[in-house]
Amino acid sequence: MSEAEEGEIDSADDSNFFEIEDTADPSIFNIDSAFGATNNEFLYIIKFSEDPDTREYSFMLGLSYLESDDDDDEEDANNDIFTWENLSLNYRPLFLDLIQLFISLPELFASRYRDCVMSSDALVWSVEESHRFLTILEQARQLNFSDSIIQTISLLNQEYIFVLRSFENLTITQFEINNFFRKCQLVYDACQVYEKFGVGELVNLSRHHCFSDNFILNLYRVVAEFNASDQSLNSKFLNILTD
Repeated sequence: MSEAEEGEIDSADDSNFFEIEDTADPSIFNIDSAFGATNNEFLYIIKFSEDPDTREYSFMLGLSYLESDDDDDEEDANNDIFTWENLSLNYRPLFLDLIQLFISLPELFASRYRDCVMSSDALVWSVEESHRFLTILEQARQLNFSDSIIQTISLLNQEYIFVLRSFENLTITQFEINNFFRKCQLVYDACQVYEKFGVGELVNLSRHHCFSDNFILNLYRVVAEFNASDQSLNSKFLNILTD
C-alpha cells in the first residue's frame, strides 16, 4: 500500500471507513467510502472511485496482514502485502486468464511431481508451460495495467520460474511447492474478490451510481469462502497427488 493510500485510510473517520458486517445497509455508504473485510490473518481494504472526466468507476484493493499483539509499534509494523489500483471492468479478461492459470497449477505440478519421483531423467518444460505467467505479464503491460498489479504478477513469475528449475534439476520438494502455492493463494483470492464481488459492483455503479442492495452480503460471502482450507491450491495439489 502506498504512503498516500495509507494516510488516506488511516485518516478516515468512522463515517467513511467500515469494517464489513453482513447485516450492514449499503445505502448508508458514500461511493468513496473505504471498506475493510477480514479473513483469518488478512485484511482486505476496498475503496471505489469515479473518474470525474470519464465518469467511469474503478476500485482499489489492498491486502495486508492483520496486526498481531506483537505489533507494539504500529509505525514499525510492515503488514502490507500488496495494493492494486484502478481496477476496472477492462481488467476482467486478463483476470479470468490469471484465475484459470491458478486453477490449473495443482494438477500440473502433481503430475510433474510424480514424474520427478519416479524418474531420474531431467524434466523439461515446454515454452508454453514456462511462459504462462510471463504471457499474462506481457499482456498486462500492453494494456497499461497499474504498476502495482504488474509488480505482483512479475514477482509470481519469478517464483514460478524458480520452481520450474527445481523440477528440472530434480530437487523439487513438497515444501517448496507449498511455499509457492501459499504466495499464489494470496493473489488468487484477491482475483476472486475482483471477479465475484468487484465486477458486479462496477456494473451496478455504472448503471445506477450506487452500491447494490447485496453489496455487503456479497463481499462478506466472498471473503468468508477463503476460510475453507480444503479448497486451497496446495490442498488441491495434495489431493490430486494422493489419488
